[in-house]
Amino acid sequence: MIGPVDRRVAEACRARGTPRSIAPRASEAEICYNLDGSRVHYDADSGLLYFAASAHSAVPAIVGACLLGMGRHAAAERVPLDRHGYFSAAYRLHLGPEIATTVLVALRLGGLQISRAGGSGPDGD
Repeated sequence: MIGPVDRRVAEACRARGTPRSIAPRASEAEICYNLDGSRVHYDADSGLLYFAASAHSAVPAIVGACLLGMGRHAAAERVPLDRHGYFSAAYRLHLGPEIATTVLVALRLGGLQISRAGGSGPDGD
């Protein structure tokens, strides 16, 4: 049996369309928990772009088209949420600073929300 749902969790679930904030030094689990098919997170310090990939998400196609257009290739890797690597909820992709801006602009033009941590420059939230 599952106990009652915490009030804060219930309120967060009802706040549809209002993305939860991602702390600047959030763990990968926190980042993944706050992603969905319409939101990505970029950590400028590590150069990692986090996204949830599903059949309904345009992120892989947009990122792939950008990289192809720039003559680049990068492979996304699953983000494990447990120490055994059995569960994952998102992917991460390393983007060098020379291509990150282009990819982030393309994602924004594709209608995605972008949260950003670290580095300097335009903020996405």
